[in-house]
Amino acid sequence: MTNAQQILDYMKTHSRKFGSEQSTKDLQSALNVLNRQHGNKSARIEIDGKYGVQTHAALESAAAQYSLKDIQTNIKRAAVSNVIFDTKNNKRINTEKQIERVYNNFGESSIVLEGSVSKDVHVKYVWQAEGADPCEACAALDGTEYDSLDDVPDRPHPNCLCNVCAKEDKNDDEEECHCWDEIDAMIAGIDELASECENMASEVETDIADIENVAAEAEDVVAQMDEKLAELEPEVGKHLPGCGNNVDAEYDKIQEQKNNHMIMLRDLMSLHAPCLAQLVATHNLMRNFIALLASHGDMDKYWHSVANCDNAQLGIVTEMHSKAYCDYKEAHDSHVQVHTHKQSLEDALRDSINDQKANSLGRERGRANPTCDCRELMRDQLPPNPTESTLPRLIDNILYYLNI
Repeated sequence: MTNAQQILDYMKTHSRKFGSEQSTKDLQSALNVLNRQHGNKSARIEIDGKYGVQTHAALESAAAQYSLKDIQTNIKRAAVSNVIFDTKNNKRINTEKQIERVYNNFGESSIVLEGSVSKDVHVKYVWQAEGADPCEACAALDGTEYDSLDDVPDRPHPNCLCNVCAKEDKNDDEEECHCWDEIDAMIAGIDELASECENMASEVETDIADIENVAAEAEDVVAQMDEKLAELEPEVGKHLPGCGNNVDAEYDKIQEQKNNHMIMLRDLMSLHAPCLAQLVATHNLMRNFIALLASHGDMDKYWHSVANCDNAQLGIVTEMHSKAYCDYKEAHDSHVQVHTHKQSLEDALRDSINDQKANSLGRERGRANPTCDCRELMRDQLPPNPTESTLPRLIDNILYYLNI
């Protein structure tokens, strides 16, 4: 599809909402502005709302000289300006609604006009003189901002090519919201923790699978030995040492091998529970560190203590895994803070010591109170005025998404 055909399709969409005569008027205005800006002769199109030979020729010429984006942008500007100048003095027409229709029609519905439910956004109307050398009257108006359509003057002369655009102007008293930056940072932190946790969990799960596979093989071998011992047992102790039917030595050898396999199997299964405990400890830590990332204010001590409390309640092995992981993470974080974020060594050590105190306190209380809710047990670790929010629901949604 050629650019000219795309422009024509663009205008037909506009025509269905505002009528063919209005759409051709907007197209003519846009072409006039583009040709004036580039010092080209203005191309005329049919003004009766029909897209005939003259219009097609003008579109082919424009498409050959200007980018599709520039043409579409100027059509939209012309449509908004024509709505303003054609209707702002007609009290029976709601000009704001007409402008909003134009933006919606061209795929831009973000401009909040008068009557919107939002009270934090105000719309200003800005005069734009077009062309490299506007007349004195138009140049004097260029860049002027108007708080209301009632303040926008009429075009100063016939065939004026000036445009007026609507733009949002936030309340000066409103503090700019950086919530999306915070969410992006939080998601990046969660992604990093999720990757770290996934790697650790994958290693532990591999170890568990290896243990279970070896244990299953050992159990099969023991079962085979039991069958062989059962087969030999009727003849044990019934033959002289030199007799060809004497099975005592073979029986003793198999019994010894069985005992060795049983010892190995017991050792393997003793590793199984700690590996599961490590996996549980890793997931618990990640849940609470995600909560820390999503929280506001100085919540470090609280979430550190809750994470270790949760793990201590599950037993000594999970508690030991939690301590080992937290010791490693504090050492790693201190290194990053000093060498990457250029924090002073004293500040990094102080932060680490405070975190470790909270970690230790959480493990101590969790071990002493195995059935209590750790979030309640550690409430004294909250800052003086913690921010109330939808945090628990947010965390639950994130953890559900991560399948943790």
